Amino acid sequence: NSTVHFDDQPNKRKHLIEDIELLLPRPSNEQQLEPSLKAMINSSPVLIQGQRYVGESGMETRLSLQLKDIDPQQYLTWLPGMADTITAEAQQADATLELIFQEQDDQGPTLTGTFNATSLHIHQLQPVQAIAPQENTGKQVSLNADVKIPQLTLAFRAVPLQQFYTIEKLIIDGATFDLHTSSEPIHNKELLTIASDLLNPEAFRLAVDKLSLKNSTITSTATGSKSESKQAWQDIQLDLNNYHNTKATNFLAKKTQATALFSMRNEESLISFQGDVAPNLNLSGRITLKNMDATMLHSALEPTIRLSKGKLHLTGLVHSEQIDKDEKNRLWQFSDSSIKITDFTVKDQGTL
Repeated sequence: NSTVHFDDQPNKRKHLIEDIELLLPRPSNEQQLEPSLKAMINSSPVLIQGQRYVGESGMETRLSLQLKDIDPQQYLTWLPGMADTITAEAQQADATLELIFQEQDDQGPTLTGTFNATSLHIHQLQPVQAIAPQENTGKQVSLNADVKIPQLTLAFRAVPLQQFYTIEKLIIDGATFDLHTSSEPIHNKELLTIASDLLNPEAFRLAVDKLSLKNSTITSTATGSKSESKQAWQDIQLDLNNYHNTKATNFLAKKTQATALFSMRNEESLISFQGDVAPNLNLSGRITLKNMDATMLHSALEPTIRLSKGKLHLTGLVHSEQIDKDEKNRLWQFSDSSIKITDFTVKDQGTL
C-alpha cells in the first residue's frame, strides 16, 4: 500500500502512483507464489504478473506487461523534458515489456520489450543547435525535424543501472525525414555527423544488433536563406549490424565487427557504401559516388582553389579517421579508386 508522487517539473505535470502492492517471493518460499505488481497510476488500475523459474544464470523472476493501443505522447511525459521537446502520435501502437530480476546478478534488473507502431508521426517542437554547415564557417545551424513512419518495429534490451541499452531489432519502412535548417540544406557530411550524434552518444552505452531502414526519403530545406533551397534524397536503404558505440567497447565481453550497407539517390546522383563501421562511425569499405556536386571536394583542395560547378564520379575503397577530439571532422583516404570530374570550373584566388 505504498504511494509515489512523481513531479515532472520540466513538463509541469504531476503523476500519482498509489496502492502499490509488489510481491517478490524468495527462492525458498515453499508456497511458490508468482510475483505480481498491482497499482493505481493516475487513477487507472495496472496489474503486472510474473513468473519465477531457474534460468541460465540461476533463479530468475520476470514481470511481464502488455500494452495495447497506447498513446506514445503519454509515455514521453515520463521522460523529463521530452514532452516539451517533441510530440509523438500513432494510428496504432502496441508494446510489451518484461522486467527480469536475476538473483545472482549484481548488474541490476534487465528490461526487455517490443514496440510496434503504424503511422507514427514525430515532430520536434524546439529547434536544436546542429553542426556547422560546409566550409567550416563556425556558425551554428538551427535544426528542426519532422518524421513520419508508416511502419516501425522495435525490440530492445536495457540494463539501466549499467547505462547499457541494446537495440536488438529496429525496422523502419517508408519513412520520410523532413529537416529544416537556418542555413544551407544539410549535406552528406552533416548527415554523417548527425548519425554519429545518434549512434555514438557520450552519455550511455549503446549496441545495435540490427537496424534496417528501407524505402525512405530525406528532404533538407534551408528556411533561413534569402531564397529557399531544398535538397532531397530518395530510395534510402540502410542495414547496420553488430554495432556498439565507443562507450560500450570495454563493457561487452564479446565483440563482433559492425557492418553497414547504405545507398540513396536523388534525380541524378547516387551514393552507396558497403563495409565495416567502427564504434566512432569511422568507415572502411567500398564507396560509389555518381553525378555528385564537385564542390564536395573543397575539403581536399587548397583553400584558394574552388570549384564553382561540376559533377564528380568516384568508385573505390575508402577509409575515414577522426582529426579532432569532438569527432566532427574526418580525414577521408581513398585507394584503388577512380575519379572523374566533368563540366567543372576552377577558380584560384577568385580567378578562372
